[in-house]
Amino acid sequence: MTTILKRSFLLIDDGKNPDEFIKDVLNSCIAKNQITKSKTDAFKGLQGNLLEELDKAFPEEVEAYKDIRAAFAAKAKLLAQAQSLLPTCDLRRLMSLRTKLMLLNIVLILSFKDL
Repeated sequence: MTTILKRSFLLIDDGKNPDEFIKDVLNSCIAKNQITKSKTDAFKGLQGNLLEELDKAFPEEVEAYKDIRAAFAAKAKLLAQAQSLLPTCDLRRLMSLRTKLMLLNIVLILSFKDL
């Protein structure tokens, strides 16, 4: 944000319209967001397809995996709700929590892989 503001002042000093620059930056962000969303959707589809195929080959193991994921999601939801009740909850702590949850998810997946 400070880069955009600084750049806007420089454009004003040069006699140019900073609105055009901000518009270009926002359009670039929107385009990057759409690309990221497409990639995320593709990976979700891949995950769904893989889980379907695994379910056909290993139904009992996939059911156990789904139970583990459901329990993990319930705990994560409770943890997130508890965090939202804290008045001093800042973004860095939330991101740290999200990272820990992602790592825990990876550990669960890897431990499931060894079964």
